[in-house]
Amino acid sequence: MPYTPRSSNQILQGLAARLIARSRLNDLSEGSVTTHILATVADDLALQEIALEKIRNTYHFRGCAGSLLDERVSELPPTGLSRLGAGAASGSVMTVTREADVGGGWAAEFVMAAGATFRRSDDGSQTYRTITDYTFGINEGTLSDVWVTATQPGKAGNCALGTINVVDSAESAIIACNNVSPLTNGTSTESDAQLIVRVLGYFSSLAKSQPRALEFAALSYVSPEGGSLRFCHLYEDPVRPGYSEMVVDDGSGLAGTDRLGATTSGTVPFSGQYLIWHEFPATKPIVRIVVTHVDDSQTILGPTDFTSIPERGQIYVPEGVLTPGDVWSIGAQDDVGTQYRVYMGIIAAVQTLIGGSPSSPSRRPGLRAAGTRVRVRPPTLQKLLLDVHITPVSGVALGDISHIVINDIVSFSQALAPGATLYVSQLVDYVMNNRNLMNIRFYRAGTNDYMEDTESLSFYHAIRISGADIDIISAPEE
Repeated sequence: MPYTPRSSNQILQGLAARLIARSRLNDLSEGSVTTHILATVADDLALQEIALEKIRNTYHFRGCAGSLLDERVSELPPTGLSRLGAGAASGSVMTVTREADVGGGWAAEFVMAAGATFRRSDDGSQTYRTITDYTFGINEGTLSDVWVTATQPGKAGNCALGTINVVDSAESAIIACNNVSPLTNGTSTESDAQLIVRVLGYFSSLAKSQPRALEFAALSYVSPEGGSLRFCHLYEDPVRPGYSEMVVDDGSGLAGTDRLGATTSGTVPFSGQYLIWHEFPATKPIVRIVVTHVDDSQTILGPTDFTSIPERGQIYVPEGVLTPGDVWSIGAQDDVGTQYRVYMGIIAAVQTLIGGSPSSPSRRPGLRAAGTRVRVRPPTLQKLLLDVHITPVSGVALGDISHIVINDIVSFSQALAPGATLYVSQLVDYVMNNRNLMNIRFYRAGTNDYMEDTESLSFYHAIRISGADIDIISAPEE
């Protein structure tokens, strides 16, 4: 039942009525000694009632904040919840250049190992690290779309384009770097309001395998690098019962978070084999298996010959397709380019969290229900190219605010969930918070056509605008 603390006047009226009923004292005129004594007691009791209300409210997570909220959510069964820490800024925004050979070219491949770090010129305390190997091909001096993660979580890792331009620690052949788009997805520690929203998601997740439960689990995951997801939505396929896709994003679009999968092979035992495997989670179903028979002849199996479950790294082959002694191989480099790719980083981790690990089912059983499939995937980027006409206020140069406008546009797009519509009016309102900006107009790139509201092409498309997609132009005088 609700608890409403009484005011001091209400308490005073009750005390006065009891005093008159139980004694001969009846001088309760304003300013009398009796009235002063009762009013003092009433004021103190009113303060106690307010304190009791606060104590009562703290027994529910909606009625408290700060450390008290942390204490309440830590008591939720079975192990409690805790506030998410700051998230690290990340994205595939870097271009990296290697040194040329003596002859002026690049005659051989070169591998930049994972763990290379780059530093900002505007803030030397902020560094950014690669999480995978990157290979420069023959005659390739510059790589683009290199994924980096800030080594320090929090909004301090967010930066403007062109500021990560110092090679901090990498192979000596790496001579230059630059971020061609700003980073804006570094986040602060989870606020009280955000934590309360996640607690409500937790209550909806108690059935463990419902869509809301899987989304809650994904949004609560924090990677070893300090990254977390900003968006997550699970879509159930109405055509394929039991199949779902979970579209996740940290705001960057998660482009560049996949690599070539390892080649796997095996020999069919005497008892036969209907299940073969490969590295997981693969980005797409496997489309080619090479089978070498005992007589050294080969058979190429295509998608109609087997069932691929790429997110679990499993392939089911019908009985009789493979015979004892056959050697099967998946992912070998060949002339048709059928090597598969696998997700890495936070996508791979969330896939294992949701779908479980086939190699360790007891320790990582997953959350999906029996007979179902849940594929975790990044959004498909729906890029927009813009011409932006801006009019600075008097005395402010165009170059002084161009990079701020670009950062704001990129930041706005990264706050759009996959499937969301970009409304131009909201974009204008967001960018015009800059007091040095008098006016702004958005045009389709290379045209004089005003930019219109843009809908995403599907539930898994995310509208994103990178720094390289924006051309800042001084607005003509009218």
